[in-house]
Amino acid sequence: MKIVYIEDENGEVFSEDKKRRFTRLVGTEAYEYLKSAEGKNKVFFKTDTEEESGDLVLVEVPDNQKASVRSFLNHEYYVGSLQNESGYKTISICELETDDAELSGEEMIADESERTDLKAMNAISREELYRAVRSLSVEEREMIFHLYLSKPRMTERKLSEKLNMERSELHRWKKEVLLRLKKLLGD
Repeated sequence: MKIVYIEDENGEVFSEDKKRRFTRLVGTEAYEYLKSAEGKNKVFFKTDTEEESGDLVLVEVPDNQKASVRSFLNHEYYVGSLQNESGYKTISICELETDDAELSGEEMIADESERTDLKAMNAISREELYRAVRSLSVEEREMIFHLYLSKPRMTERKLSEKLNMERSELHRWKKEVLLRLKKLLGD
């Protein structure tokens, strides 16, 4: 059975903060109200807590909160439809069960900033890149610096003007240098 609480200045039920009053509609009365023109224009939120009998309890949403509640409900519907289609269930990371009672779901996820193996691999990659760039000529290193490392970076057009060369020539040169770097790095 549905139980609907509609906002009513003469209602006998108060909100927790005592700022809003509601009238309680039950069964047929609730059903008729929800189907009426007035009821169809209202937004209701299904509460998590059901009354002792297991009835569905709906509470009218204030006008100033309708947009945020609709957005929330649309999101819930979307997530639910994705779960139904995929067969997977979305759970909060905080709800993950662990073998260690003192370990939470959040603590089970590796902190990438603390991974020394990744830091070491990154340092090796930087060293390889440094050696590859050192193998370039001074002009090629300057071109790479201006196009990729300087702040702000130069555009090909501005660098071609600075070097007094055709833009298409600079572009071909850049592609050749990048291809050579790629080969030096083993990619």
